[in-house]
Amino acid sequence: MTNFARRGFLKAAAASTGVVLAGGPFQGFLSSAAAAAPAVPSVGASPSYGPLRPRPDLRDGVVRLQLPPGFRYRSFDPTGSTLTDGTLVPPRHDGMAAFGGPRGLYTLVRNHEVNGPVGAFGDPSKAYDPLAGGGTTTVVVDGFGHVARSFVSLNGTQMNCSGGPMPWASWVTCEETVNGDDVGPDFTGQPNTGLQKHGYIYEVPVGRTVVGTPIRSAGRFAHESVAWDRVSRALYMSEDNFAFPSGFYRYLPPNNPMADKRLADGGRLQMLAVVNQPNADLAGEVGPAPAVGTRFPVRWVDIPDPDPSFTGTPSNDVALQAVGLQGFDRGAAKFSRLEGTVADRGRIFFTSTQGG
Repeated sequence: MTNFARRGFLKAAAASTGVVLAGGPFQGFLSSAAAAAPAVPSVGASPSYGPLRPRPDLRDGVVRLQLPPGFRYRSFDPTGSTLTDGTLVPPRHDGMAAFGGPRGLYTLVRNHEVNGPVGAFGDPSKAYDPLAGGGTTTVVVDGFGHVARSFVSLNGTQMNCSGGPMPWASWVTCEETVNGDDVGPDFTGQPNTGLQKHGYIYEVPVGRTVVGTPIRSAGRFAHESVAWDRVSRALYMSEDNFAFPSGFYRYLPPNNPMADKRLADGGRLQMLAVVNQPNADLAGEVGPAPAVGTRFPVRWVDIPDPDPSFTGTPSNDVALQAVGLQGFDRGAAKFSRLEGTVADRGRIFFTSTQGG
């Protein structure tokens, strides 16, 4: 992290009520940052909180971070420790979301981006795929990081990268892979023999363990993140397709999730396209990238086969592009490695690793 980014983060964490560490669920993790923070300066100013020094973790005294004077921290539930349901905490923590609860408690649903046929953690009878080692765990904590309860909430999935919180109190987790018995090995070279089909999104209600059930109509591709928009009543989804063009999608469920408190399978999958610019290169891969602030009128093209199955065991690279190519054949826009997605009153914001 650059000096600017680090200082900017600390300034926000200490002084902003909109940042998770100081003003959100985990405000107790920083002991005196808010009191030590100066007034928010004008744009361009860069206040210093002093030199970084090794700081012991309040949980066990081990030094894991360097922080300025006045900052303390507490970690919880590291890989290899034990959940309160008796399961070892899986590795590769990734995307997650925190939800408020009663009595000052907060529920954190977190992904584990585990790849390969390594076997499911937790109860194998609840696993979508007993061979797959990814999924989610749920941790109930207070504002100071003391764990009240922790348990496996989804297992038997793969490469759970990011996702998104739903306004009806659930977490939608995304598989960033299309591994399965019907495709060749991915970049790890591990065989996919015996695996179920992967490449889906799954919904995990807050506070519950679920039997893994993919929402297949939302597409089989390298899902990264999702966001629900109340205005358009659609789930917007980003794709992180590594070395190939990525698309930006929306899923139109057949139900009203706000009323039903869940996303239903069986809806329509669509991909974003620019009006009168078929296959618009919004990543700048071929020509110059669009200037900052450029506006594009958009439309949405249907994906006729959102959940492809393959014969002849094509390469993983071929399978990764199967859904996106359907959209590109209909004029969808091309991005490069899309990441996070957020919805705000009818406006959708999403980011890209490499461009677009």
